Amino acid sequence: PTRFGAAGEAATAITVTAAAMHMSTSDLNETPLSIITDGQRVAVTSDAIIAARITKVWSGDRNEAVVRQLAPGTSAKVAPSGILSESVAEDLLSAKAQQPHLTDPRTAGETLLALLDTSIRTAVPDPAQPVAVLLSAGIDSSSVATLAAHAGRRVTCYSAGTPWGNEHEGAAELCRHLGVPHVTVELSLDDLLETAPVAIRWLGHATPEKVDIALIGTALLACGHLPEATVLTGYGSDLVNLGLPGSGAADDPHGELPGLVAGLQDARYSGNL
Repeated sequence: PTRFGAAGEAATAITVTAAAMHMSTSDLNETPLSIITDGQRVAVTSDAIIAARITKVWSGDRNEAVVRQLAPGTSAKVAPSGILSESVAEDLLSAKAQQPHLTDPRTAGETLLALLDTSIRTAVPDPAQPVAVLLSAGIDSSSVATLAAHAGRRVTCYSAGTPWGNEHEGAAELCRHLGVPHVTVELSLDDLLETAPVAIRWLGHATPEKVDIALIGTALLACGHLPEATVLTGYGSDLVNLGLPGSGAADDPHGELPGLVAGLQDARYSGNL
């Protein structure tokens, strides 16, 4: 399971020695790595902006440089001579997703909630530690807030308003039910525009719908409205579409698998899983 990134362990690694440069990504690909080559040199970075800059400089220097992202579960080595070798482990995650072993919806839901509960308790091991929950009043963030509160964590929920609207009322209703504090934050258009480059930078791409999903959470963090050191969110579920089956799911559950697996891969490659 260490291939999937154990709790508290940095699953992505870059190690440089006199003999070679080694790099690896886990199956969950928490921190994507970009690798740049121009036929004679090799560079690796976890920052998409730095990767673009290296590519531009190297392309103007000699041969055309190429940048690509290492696949999840990759181990690679660069020798002092510049020779790059890499191997990709069997994709266990996609294989598991394509062969689900749970078919009963209730059992699947209970299993998912149990896994989320364990993740929250692991992320916040000290019940006295203040923790923020980004709450949109949707099912994903509401589930996270509920589980954190039921686990006895010191939860404060934050809901964001934008020039296009907000979900403060729904968030407040849940917070009253859970008996936890609720803070509303109003984000201006300038707040969102200034945060867009930050969101794109850590996503590593500029796909509009993915940036849109990431923008509010990133803006809340960038604007300094959250004093807590740990932030929980339901973000990521929108990318995978877990829990949002199509209209034909009841008649053909396995017909939903290709879309879910594609969402899983997409979220994983961008480091958002």
